[in-house]
Amino acid sequence: MARRAGARDVVEVLMWGARVGAVAWNPVKHTAAFEYDEDWLRAGVELSPLTLPLRSGVFVFPELAGSWFQGMPGLLADSLPGGFGLGLIRQWRRRHGNDDVLSPVGQLMFVGGSGPGALEFRPEHPTNRPSKSATIDELAVSARTIQDVGGPAVALDEERLAELLAAADLSRDRPKARVDWSVASGPVRSRRNESPEPGENWLITFANDNVEARVEYAYSLMAADAGVEVPKCRLFVDSTGRAHFMRRRFDRTPGGKAHVQSLAALCHLDPHLPAAHSYEGALSTAQALGIGASGVAQLYTRMVFNVAAANQNDTTTSIAFTLNPTREWALSPAFDLTSAPSPTHRHQMTLNGKSAHVTGDDLREVGRRFGIRDTGGIIDTVASVVAAWKEYAAYAQVPPDLHKDIGATHQVGF
Repeated sequence: MARRAGARDVVEVLMWGARVGAVAWNPVKHTAAFEYDEDWLRAGVELSPLTLPLRSGVFVFPELAGSWFQGMPGLLADSLPGGFGLGLIRQWRRRHGNDDVLSPVGQLMFVGGSGPGALEFRPEHPTNRPSKSATIDELAVSARTIQDVGGPAVALDEERLAELLAAADLSRDRPKARVDWSVASGPVRSRRNESPEPGENWLITFANDNVEARVEYAYSLMAADAGVEVPKCRLFVDSTGRAHFMRRRFDRTPGGKAHVQSLAALCHLDPHLPAAHSYEGALSTAQALGIGASGVAQLYTRMVFNVAAANQNDTTTSIAFTLNPTREWALSPAFDLTSAPSPTHRHQMTLNGKSAHVTGDDLREVGRRFGIRDTGGIIDTVASVVAAWKEYAAYAQVPPDLHKDIGATHQVGF
């Protein structure tokens, strides 16, 4: 039955078994109102110190309405479903007689306790409750059905939709699922609501074809050799021979869930605004969070790698920070590293005032401004590793004609 027009969605926000606060949706102003719980304020744990500092009272951000944040504070916007997740949610709701507009706060009910990072949301929609697990191969077949036919709007049967919806990482635009990986037995089952199953927590990205995962795998290996901290990764080849990229989740640790926030969320920087934000801003944020000289240097290294390897989809959501168990912030490992030359040959974030035609002098100037030690060594290391792209492409079995085209986009003469 459809919810009546104008109904207010209210969701509790929890973390580590404690109530953080609550968020309510205003259907007239298209904004959310968030308030911290008094017990959380007394505990003194800062989750978003730059835009949602600990204090009593209601937070509302009308300037975020109609943007990527959908009127939500960044702390919560990071957990909202992406394009793929929204498509699955819409399909499930239509099957059950709901075709009205779902507010951003209402969307968090579908995320429940299975979103990225450590935030959880109650009440949780019953579709997120555990049921039988699907194998990774079964999930890959369902995801391929959707992709090959034309997006999440394509209808799956009830069982396959339930399996994919429960396992999917709803926060992503690309089709991804949460899975367990056991070193002894390989891929195990889909992970549902952090159920206590064997193996490590991984994310699998279901590929559109048989090459995109191989390119991302080659890039991850190349980035690691260039000095970029990346999660453990591997390829999973399904029963049809299609390869899919897998990486270990850095927001899941032996001690439980880790709180993670993107640069976009922490600073309210809309990732859909090309060249509106800068790497200098990201580096300043890292310093403001107190992540230390080594963390700032690591972020600088990633900037150099993105320039050299033509990863131009470098938005404010592709940089994240993790709150560690000692309540100190750290730079999260790098993710979404792949060949992504933009049609305009411009980066999404600027450096030294440029989004294109970046030179070695530009890289060195940014390093000087932020006190990065041995900028020349960092630049030379990244450039020499990226210059060996052909070796990484061959190892990942990227087709020769494609790896030549990708190599032609690289910039290694600094």
